[in-house]
Amino acid sequence: MYAGEQPSALYLTQYLDTPTYQLFHDHRRGKRLRFKVRLRHYPDRGLSYLEVKGKCASGGTQKWRRPLAYLCDQLSFDDLQFVAGQMPLCGSTLVPSLVNQFRRVTLVGSELREGITLDMDLQFENDERSHALGGVLVVEVKQPQFFRRSPVLSALARCRALPGSISKYCLGTMLLRPELRHNRLRPTLARIERVCQC
Repeated sequence: MYAGEQPSALYLTQYLDTPTYQLFHDHRRGKRLRFKVRLRHYPDRGLSYLEVKGKCASGGTQKWRRPLAYLCDQLSFDDLQFVAGQMPLCGSTLVPSLVNQFRRVTLVGSELREGITLDMDLQFENDERSHALGGVLVVEVKQPQFFRRSPVLSALARCRALPGSISKYCLGTMLLRPELRHNRLRPTLARIERVCQC
C-alpha cells in the first residue's frame, strides 16, 4: 500500500429511474435488455461520473460513463442526451430514486484473470426511509470465462457464502419501497435479511 492510500474506497451513488420505476421493474422481471442510470461519486479521488449500465440481449454487460463536476447532482441537457443515446427512454423523465453508500475493497488475481470486489457497510436512503446492511458483505467475482476451481470461489464455498445475483439498486429499492412488486427477487431478499438477523 502506498502512503496515503486506504485499504477500502468510499462509493456514493445516486440512482435515477422513471416516476413509475420502469428501470427497477425491468430488472425484477428479468428483462433481457435492461439499464441502470446513476451518478457515481468517488470521494477518495474527488471524481464523479454519470453512468449508464446496460444488460444486453446476448447476456453481456456494457457500461458507458461521462465525467461530471465533483458531487454534481443535476444533469444538464447534454447529460440527458448522453443517457438517451445509450438507452430507450420513450419520452419518460428520470428522477432521483435511491441513494446508496458503501465501502469497497478491490482485488485483482495475480495468476488467474479475475477481479474480486468486496462491498461492506451498505446504506440506502430515499426521501422517506433509510436502511443499513452493516452485517452484510457483498462479494462479486468477475471472470472473462467461468472457472469453478478459482481459489476465491472455493473459499466462498467453504465459508458457506450465499450465492445469488441481485443488483444493489434492486436490493435498496425493495428495502425502501416494499410496496413495489418484487416477487421474483423475494427469496434473495429474504436470505439477506436472515443474515442481518444473525
